Amino acid sequence: MAHGKTIKLFLIEGDMDGLIQASISGRICIGYNIPREKISNCKDIKDLNQTGVYFLFGDEEVYVGQAAQRQNGLGLSQRLIEHDNTKESYWTDAVALTATDDSLNPMMIWYLENWFYKRAKAVGTYKLQNANTPNPGKVTMAEEAALQDYVEDALMLVKALGYKAFEKEKNSKISVPEGMKVTLDSRDAHANGIYTSDKRIIVLKGSTISAATSPSYPANMQKKRKDLLSDGTIVGNEFVKNSKPEAVSTAASIVLGRSANGWTAWKMPGGKVIDKLRMPSVNLK
Repeated sequence: MAHGKTIKLFLIEGDMDGLIQASISGRICIGYNIPREKISNCKDIKDLNQTGVYFLFGDEEVYVGQAAQRQNGLGLSQRLIEHDNTKESYWTDAVALTATDDSLNPMMIWYLENWFYKRAKAVGTYKLQNANTPNPGKVTMAEEAALQDYVEDALMLVKALGYKAFEKEKNSKISVPEGMKVTLDSRDAHANGIYTSDKRIIVLKGSTISAATSPSYPANMQKKRKDLLSDGTIVGNEFVKNSKPEAVSTAASIVLGRSANGWTAWKMPGGKVIDKLRMPSVNLK
């Protein structure tokens, strides 16, 4: 008979849009969800200065990586900050995994990086951004047995944080209406959209975009805006016809003029963020 487990989600900054810590009572595996715009805050969290593995998530992409602690005392935090550059504009959120007792050694994280890479490739839910297959490292039989226990806990935490890169899609208890209306509001932009059955957004005619763009606005997003202006979809700061379906965060970034996590920017009727639509039904028994 399987035993129940307790997963704890701690909102480090007091809200769902900030850093989130995930843990399982009595287990050493601990995970963190870090929105890209909060990546500089990683250095303030002790666990994120340790050795571990991490995943960079976009709407349809994932990168699997690992980081060892450096001489400056930083590990995962420093590596994640290095990924925050204009060449890697695809990702909006990072998930980092480490151990509460800081027991992961370099060979162990190589093993874990390789394991998660192969698992993500086999599942195929996300497009892998890794250029090469990670080195599997060399671990003892005893270490491999312990790491398989760690992997089971890690999969549960990643799932609880709302990502399905490592398991096949299962039927969700959340029913998504075909063509559900969604909205996005900011100080200088307002957009109405349609959330499609394949998890994309159609920005509707009459939506307005931010006139200004941030200095770090990714080049690929600038091009998408320029293309929409060129083909007449946007005139001035307004959509004069419906857009083609775009990935959730891409649609949000076009409207806001900056990098954005569309899963927390777009809202359903009633005001809840659409992130609720990708959260799996977690059965801990």
